[in-house]
Amino acid sequence: MKKRFGTIDLGTNTFHLLIVEMDEHGEIRRLYKERQFVHLGEGGVGHLLPEAMQRGWATLHHFLNMLNENQVEQFRAVGTSALREADNASEFIEKAKELGIEIEVISGLEEARLICKGVQLALGDERHRQLIMDIGGGSVEFIISKEGRIEWSGSFPLGVAVLYKLTAGEDPLEHNTIDKLVSYIRTNLESLNKALREFPPELFVGASGSFEVLDAFENNNERIHKCSYLSKDDFQVLYNELLPSTLQERLEMPAIPESRASLIVVAFILINEVLKLFNGMPWLYSPYALKEGILSEMK
Repeated sequence: MKKRFGTIDLGTNTFHLLIVEMDEHGEIRRLYKERQFVHLGEGGVGHLLPEAMQRGWATLHHFLNMLNENQVEQFRAVGTSALREADNASEFIEKAKELGIEIEVISGLEEARLICKGVQLALGDERHRQLIMDIGGGSVEFIISKEGRIEWSGSFPLGVAVLYKLTAGEDPLEHNTIDKLVSYIRTNLESLNKALREFPPELFVGASGSFEVLDAFENNNERIHKCSYLSKDDFQVLYNELLPSTLQERLEMPAIPESRASLIVVAFILINEVLKLFNGMPWLYSPYALKEGILSEMK
C-alpha cells in the first residue's frame, strides 16, 4: 500500500516543499519538489517584516494547493531559525494555521538531528565519522556523527542572512568588512573547533544550497551512494573569483544562480573558515538534509 507524504521546510530565506510516495518497505519516490525564495528573515531574523510575512503566507497557500493536487495524506511543516528568533513569529504562525498549515517550530538541536537523518539516507552504509554542515539563512547546524549516531551537534548564529546583515549591503566587500566577518565566524566556531579535537571526523559533508552551487560548478560524477565528491581546489578557484566580485558581476557568472548571487559570498567566506579547521579530509555534497530527515520519520 503506497502512501503520499509531504514536508514543508520554512527557512529564513527559502521555503521548500517536497512531496513523495512511500511503499510499505519505506522506499521513497519523489513526486514533486519546489523551493521559493521568500526571504522571511529580510531585515534581520529578530523581527518579521509585514511584506516578508505576506510573501510567506502566499507561498504557503500555493504549497497547500500543491499538497491537495497531489492527494497528500499527511504532511509536516517545520519552522527553523527565523521563526525561532522573531519576536512576532506567533503572528505568522497563527495566520498560517488559518490557511490550513500547522507550523512546528523546532529547536536548533532538533534541526541538527533531522538534518543528520536526511544525510544518512544520502550516505547509505558509510561508516566513517562525518562532520555535517548545513547552512541556513539564520543559523548553521554542525553535526558530528558515526554510523548514524550523533556524537556532537551545535546550532550557530552564522546563517547567510545574519552574515550578510553584518556587511550592511557593501558591494563589493571591503577588506576590513571581510576581516570583521572572519573574526565573528571564528569567535562563534570555538566550540566546533573543540568538538573536532574530541571527535576527529574522517568525512566532511555539506548539505545546503551553497554546497549545491559548488557541486554544479564541478559537475563531478564520483559518488558515495547519493552524495557527490567536492574539490577544495575547485572551491578555492570559485572563492577567489567571488570574493572581490560585485553583485552585477555575480549575476553574470554562469555558475551562480540569480537567487543566490547576493548571499553566496558570505556563505563561501564561512565555508572557507570551516575548511581551515582540518586538512586532507574528503569532502562530499549531500542532496538530502532536513526535508528528507522529516520524511524518514513519517509513517
